[in-house]
Amino acid sequence: MAEAAQPVGRRAALLCLSFVAAFLLGVAVGVGLDRAVLAPRQPAVSDIPVPGAPASPRQLLVGHWLAENGARTAFQADGSFDEFYKETVPNAGPDGIVDFQKPVIERDARITGQYHWVSDETIEVKVQGKAARRLRIVLDGDKLTVFGDDGSVSRFKRSGP
Repeated sequence: MAEAAQPVGRRAALLCLSFVAAFLLGVAVGVGLDRAVLAPRQPAVSDIPVPGAPASPRQLLVGHWLAENGARTAFQADGSFDEFYKETVPNAGPDGIVDFQKPVIERDARITGQYHWVSDETIEVKVQGKAARRLRIVLDGDKLTVFGDDGSVSRFKRSGP
């Protein structure tokens, strides 16, 4: 009787060993996936400030800027931007008829879009419904100069972080 029970005990031991091996393999795969997929991403080396080193243009662009013409632009670290400005439009009523005593009025306008760095001094700006534009960025302390691909030049002064 002991001879017949021995193979069953051996089978039970192998089955138990198989479950332990499968469990350990599952733990190893889970830890690997956690570190590869779910772990927080590290910032790019170029975005990490080094104490005593000058900030990169990518870091310096982020913040609020006031243009010479009064427009305000805010560049966010996530690659989005908002631009606030005044636009001149016809002073028309709901019926579409223009008031000739005051034919135009100024109103607040806003553009929201995305930007990304193409090179160390060039960003590409995308606004929904418009063609992408490349802008050359020159930062000098709290001053920002933007050269458009159409030859335009806009000057800004930092107005906040």
